[in-house]
Amino acid sequence: MGMGVPLMLLTQQTLTGDSAHVKPTNIGGHDYFHKVVDCQWACPAHTPVPEYIRLIAAGRYSDAYMINWRSNVFPGILGRVCDRPCEPACRRGRVDKEPVAICRLKRVAAGPLR
Repeated sequence: MGMGVPLMLLTQQTLTGDSAHVKPTNIGGHDYFHKVVDCQWACPAHTPVPEYIRLIAAGRYSDAYMINWRSNVFPGILGRVCDRPCEPACRRGRVDKEPVAICRLKRVAAGPLR
């Protein structure tokens, strides 16, 4: 899977009659992620943005860097020159006034020594 999300957490509810039933979400195709992870699909490299943001939040900068590196071999450079198509697509921008500064976080993960 490579997304860092345990399969058991990916469920969706369907209402039938008086009760709610939880069935497993089909994550076999990329359509599911296209619907719920807008920033990742706006990125031309389809970098798994939520995964590396979680790693940065946990202080695991090297791991976050490697997540970026898998989808593009120059994350430190792209963190400086990318035009950030992921940020306008960020769902956080619909809740707050500003989206997550995804490109700047990529620079944080790359750090000065990587």
